[in-house]
Amino acid sequence: MRLQAVLMNDTSGSRHFGCERVVRVIGEQLRARDIELVARSGVRQDWQRDRRFVEALSGCHVIVINGEGTLHHGSRHGRALLEVAEHAARQGAAIALVNALYQENPPAWGRWLQKMDLVVARDSWSAAELTQAAGRPVQAFGDLSLSAGADEPGFTTRKRDLVVMGDSVYREVTQKLAQAGSGSTNVRLMPVTAAVMARQPHFGPIRRYMESVRLSAGAVMTRWRHPGFTLCRDEQHYLRELGRTKLHVTGRFHGVCLSMVAGAPFLAVRSNSWKVEALLDDCGLGESRLVDVADLPAALARPDDFAFTPAEQQAIRSTLERCQAGAAAMFDEIRGLAERVARHRG
Repeated sequence: MRLQAVLMNDTSGSRHFGCERVVRVIGEQLRARDIELVARSGVRQDWQRDRRFVEALSGCHVIVINGEGTLHHGSRHGRALLEVAEHAARQGAAIALVNALYQENPPAWGRWLQKMDLVVARDSWSAAELTQAAGRPVQAFGDLSLSAGADEPGFTTRKRDLVVMGDSVYREVTQKLAQAGSGSTNVRLMPVTAAVMARQPHFGPIRRYMESVRLSAGAVMTRWRHPGFTLCRDEQHYLRELGRTKLHVTGRFHGVCLSMVAGAPFLAVRSNSWKVEALLDDCGLGESRLVDVADLPAALARPDDFAFTPAEQQAIRSTLERCQAGAAAMFDEIRGLAERVARHRG
């Protein structure tokens, strides 16, 4: 019998290149272990009202929850993911919570975490909180976007001639980033999404259509205001552009991750959780690459000053290697959990 899995919190529909990469890695790693992904529940979608998903859930061997950046500050969307641990349709399926940020959540959430077979954080700060909440040790190796890695980031082999201003989960920060770079002719505005803002796949058909019109109009206006504005087609296009970048300023967690994959020097603006700070701490880069928006004009005047040091290059190489090895071990464990359920069901 073929092993089957369902995926919860599929974030790929937002056209966010980091999220697309994470979900692609999950699918590839499951297929490599002969686990069929039979159903997906999208980010913020009400999975309990999705009849087809619940039917697939009741027959699967393992439920994979993509924690991403959802489980922080008591988010109702985060709670909805964890509730699957007590749902009747689970039917004894194993649960693996993977790639999880976990910050400042209600203590009551621990009851669901304690019923999960595997819990893996994406940063050590989250691992510490999950360890306390779940009542057992929880490990972290890094974000899954880093596990696809790069054999050798292009630290020295590529010509880097771009300065790129990225975006943020906060619209007002994105606008400030754009404004900071608008006075320089050599600065390109390039979000980590294929649209001006990330799409919202949980919207209904009419609202999705209205959103597509709004995003198209927004792209036209942004190009008019910022002649250097670039929307990348896909993850590989985005990585190629980062491969030409000598300084990337971003307010996105995955903007930082993909900068490391591409070997692009970066400065990071804080986001809506500790995810950026925790990532830099785990990678051994510290806070030297955190920047306040108010300090950007001075930084943009001397982009070459932020080239990676040899120590930073080695830290990034080590991080990519650690994430690749950690992901392989984690998905092997998921395969083992699915096999155990299959044997139990006979």
